[in-house]
Amino acid sequence: MKVGGRYALPPGEIEVTSVEAIPRDELTDEIARESGFDDLESLLEVAQHGRGETVFLVSFVYHS
Repeated sequence: MKVGGRYALPPGEIEVTSVEAIPRDELTDEIARESGFDDLESLLEVAQHGRGETVFLVSFVYHS
């Protein structure tokens, strides 16, 4: 994904507005909640792959 990129999500599309790399040790429950998760543990169950040293926070808007 890249900032400004548009990706199909029928019936509309999403437009990426930011991509931020966050080191795993800087992730917080607050970031997890702002991203729609109950807590950091829930976020990492979805977001962590491999060693999981960095998580990318992707913000977007939906266009219908």
